[in-house]
Amino acid sequence: MINKVFGFLFMLCPFMVFSQDIGNEWIDYDLSYYKIKTGSDEFHKISYANLLAVIQAEDPNGNLSDINPSNIRLYHRGKEVAIDLVGMDDGSFDPEDHIEFYGR
Repeated sequence: MINKVFGFLFMLCPFMVFSQDIGNEWIDYDLSYYKIKTGSDEFHKISYANLLAVIQAEDPNGNLSDINPSNIRLYHRGKEVAIDLVGMDDGSFDPEDHIEFYGR
C-alpha cells in the first residue's frame, strides 16, 4: 500500500514542479515593466506626461526619448493586448502622442 502511495506521489512530482512556472514565462527580466491600473472595461489613454511621470518616479533622470515606440507592448495576465500608438509614426514618443487600449 505504501509503495502505491509513493508511486502516485512520484508521478505527480513533475507536474507540481512544472505548474509553479506557469504564467510568468512571458516575462523578460532584462526589460522594464510598468503597471497600469484600470478601474473599468473601456478604452483608456496613456499620455506622454502620464508615462513620463511613472518612469521618473522610478528614475528621476528617466525620459521617453530612449523608448522606441515599436517596442511598446501591453500585457494583461500574460497575454499581449492590442494597442494603438497615436502620433508615433515618426518613431518617437512626443508630448502630443499617446497610447490607446481597451482595458479590463
